[in-house]
Amino acid sequence: MEGESAAPPAEPAEGETWLVATGAVGAWAGRDLSLACRQGGNWLFVEPRDGLRILDRSTGQEQVLFGSWRKASLPTEPLGGSTVDGEARLAINELITALQALGLLPSA
Repeated sequence: MEGESAAPPAEPAEGETWLVATGAVGAWAGRDLSLACRQGGNWLFVEPRDGLRILDRSTGQEQVLFGSWRKASLPTEPLGGSTVDGEARLAINELITALQALGLLPSA
């Protein structure tokens, strides 16, 4: 999918798919949280089911539907404290990098 928006793009390309944001307007009014697909010069809407995964090309991140669209958020890197454990921080940073490469976390 191209990204998330409450309003259809002004000049959509054939084959584009968008996640319709809450508060949709225009041709997408009343279609909140569905997928809008441009086919044959018209918008076709897909009502997603729980468990559906989509890739947001604008962020490179996956989203999954479980009652609402969900995506991972970037965890806060540990800073400060009375004891600094460099090895633990390195391991956490490597995990974050790996999860970002898989599209499970957004890039910083």
